[in-house]
Amino acid sequence: MLRHSLFALHALFLRPTWARCELLGITPGASAASVETLQRACAALAAAGCDRLLVREPTLGPAQVEALVEAVVPLFPPGGIVVHEKCANAREIAHARGLGLHLRSTSDWRAERATWRGPLGASAHSLEELRLAASLGLEWAFFSPVARPTSKPGDLRPPIGEAAVANAQGLLPGLRIYGLGGISPAAAERLALHGVRGVAVLGGLFPSWPETTPEAAEAVARQYSQALTRAAAAAATAADDDRWWLKRKEFVASFMGVYNFEYAGGQFEVHLRPAERFFAPLYQARSKWSLDADGKMMTVDFAQYGMYELRLEDEVAKAFVGAAKGKPESWRKMVFKRPFTKAELMLFDSLWEFQHPGGSFSIEFRADAFNHFVCDDFPAHSHWKCVLAAPRLSASECPSL
Repeated sequence: MLRHSLFALHALFLRPTWARCELLGITPGASAASVETLQRACAALAAAGCDRLLVREPTLGPAQVEALVEAVVPLFPPGGIVVHEKCANAREIAHARGLGLHLRSTSDWRAERATWRGPLGASAHSLEELRLAASLGLEWAFFSPVARPTSKPGDLRPPIGEAAVANAQGLLPGLRIYGLGGISPAAAERLALHGVRGVAVLGGLFPSWPETTPEAAEAVARQYSQALTRAAAAAATAADDDRWWLKRKEFVASFMGVYNFEYAGGQFEVHLRPAERFFAPLYQARSKWSLDADGKMMTVDFAQYGMYELRLEDEVAKAFVGAAKGKPESWRKMVFKRPFTKAELMLFDSLWEFQHPGGSFSIEFRADAFNHFVCDDFPAHSHWKCVLAAPRLSASECPSL
């Protein structure tokens, strides 16, 4: 008795596709005397391509926070301003304008999510906290510190590293994760290339506030924006390559099946198998087939039986005509006969358990040029042949061998 234990799928592995990684600036903590300068700096960040801004000003009064928010909202895209809960009257200000609210890591996220109806995010320092944020339906989360924060030189927490951020984003694709802490433009580009959806920057944009001028903040913001733009362009190119290869794979796969191979002396059956393997039951040899980039010319390397170049004459009928390479008088035709049956596809490159009264052992059906039948427990030079290849064969049955 045979039991199918593993079916090898011929899968196409694609790179992930990414939305553009966002640049989120964090305000540096202004004094009452420097609010006007901060407003100009925020305008400079917006002009340099900063996507979002977190207003985090715990020392300002309610009126000053409201005035700052009022000034920066028109500078950024809709939804681009987020208010940190440390700000005075943060919830009232954010609610009145439909803005997002950002929570500390120590806040009660569950309670806030139950009452806050607008966009909501939080600061996290572990994968477990990120998982909680995702489960509660938070729209974003900061994950820190990625490296030593330039805005907090006394922060002695061990950095989590860029790989941890990329890994977390891969595990939680529905949550926009912002890497935070010591993010340079080069680090931002690397994170974006690895699929991280955002980077949050404070010290990188305002390295010596309040001495940092709006012009200096704009210049460094452009470096971040350009780095993320390069990453987005690279991701788009990769996605285009993936789409091309997917179409190519699908096109090539459409020609797989059983063909009649004709020549002056008659004809015989050949198989175009996955991974460009060419199988001829009557003339077994280490052979392969391939299509050119345009999909119009097939090359068959038939080992000791010759090399053939066949032109696609009829794509619908899957008919090829040609000759031995360099010998136009030695003509060949190859015409589609039938697709592979369900039984054949089940057997190709698959592992089964051969069960008997005394136990079981593993056997393998290889779809190579020789139909090798492999059993590591009982080694022998063996081959298999599918003599019952009916399409009605179910997964619980097995062809005769």
